[in-house]
Amino acid sequence: MELQEYLQELKKIEILDLPHEMELWSECKIKQNMDARRILIESYQPLVFKAAMQFSRLSNIMDIIQEGTVGLIEAVEKYDHERGVAFSLYALHRIRGRMLNYIKKENSFDFVYNENTVSADGMETFNIENIVDNAASVMQQAETNFLVD
Repeated sequence: MELQEYLQELKKIEILDLPHEMELWSECKIKQNMDARRILIESYQPLVFKAAMQFSRLSNIMDIIQEGTVGLIEAVEKYDHERGVAFSLYALHRIRGRMLNYIKKENSFDFVYNENTVSADGMETFNIENIVDNAASVMQQAETNFLVD
């Protein structure tokens, strides 16, 4: 699937209202209803897209979106709807984690991610400048931390 096709599919997604979402969570978790699970995953796909746009300058954005979707599926599987935590807050960390792990694996480097990158038009972006090589040895890191503290 190309990015434009994906964006067209995203436009078709309707936001769930809270009572319907709670009903879906009950169906998914208590009754193991796979249709409810599918609807929840599809309904939260825009969250994956939002997280992926921080990496929009990378050439493999569709692969990153796919990894984010896997993170979303994992979040749906692990989420406890009775704890009172918003699913979007819970899922976002797993989605970003999958994306960052994929980028790290594909590009074979260590980095520190700064999620607070905002462009002049107010849109969050991913800048290559936010990738920092932190491959210093443990001994060097310990010595630096000792000297700084």
